[in-house]
Amino acid sequence: MTDKKRHYLILVASLIVCAFVDIDEYALPLNTTNEIVTDVINVPHWGKSGSYNTYYIQTIKHKYNIAPALYDYINTGDKVSVFRSFITHSAQKISLTKGSETYISDTGFVEKNFALAFTVLNAAGILFFLIFYEYVKNIQGRSNLAYFFVALSVLVLLFHLW
Repeated sequence: MTDKKRHYLILVASLIVCAFVDIDEYALPLNTTNEIVTDVINVPHWGKSGSYNTYYIQTIKHKYNIAPALYDYINTGDKVSVFRSFITHSAQKISLTKGSETYISDTGFVEKNFALAFTVLNAAGILFFLIFYEYVKNIQGRSNLAYFFVALSVLVLLFHLW
């Protein structure tokens, strides 16, 4: 197999991974499971630019990162609904209903503001590279760029599954 064929094959596979992650996160319906909160955790962080907190809830099954708005309303023993992706079952949203109020928090890779933009930009970069593959005259640079896009796609998939 020539380098060109191998690069095209892995780049198309990387493009499929990006499409899979986006479809699994944003297009397919979510499955819902109910879980009981066993612990509410606040982890403070300090740095040069100031301090911030990361909020978690622990259930019998998993530990979830939640938004500060949900942290203010949730208590140990509350029943939460966890919305999971259809194919990989990765956590997408957490919902808490108290009385007539419903509080929803994004969690996992979806919570990160850059998730959709990163996967779309990675896919656009792969498409751009596939179209202009022949214009990159440096063979080693072309190979490095192909493997760079593969590494980014693998990272996207790992963050989605995590």
